[in-house]
Amino acid sequence: MNMDAYLLGLNLDALRAARERAEELIRVRETETRLGVWVVEGHLLTLRRFGEADYVKAAEALLEEARTLDQIEPKLFRRTLSLTYKLVPESEYATQFERER
Repeated sequence: MNMDAYLLGLNLDALRAARERAEELIRVRETETRLGVWVVEGHLLTLRRFGEADYVKAAEALLEEARTLDQIEPKLFRRTLSLTYKLVPESEYATQFERER
């Protein structure tokens, strides 16, 4: 179930409670330590993420994506790739990289 469908099923009191809880969680998340993540992106999509110490692996993944695009994508404007450094809350970092282990 997506979030909109879930929220549409709540009554007014439940929606208010959900909003209050979300605001609490946002405040906590905003105070967390931020950690760096390297993100390989292509044409508006996140393709891969790497921990802060894995810059070379991220750069190699970018090159791998470029080689793949060169083989399959004839339209030059769709060959947009980037390697970006982003700061994410520590809890999101932990969750993200636990899944990849």
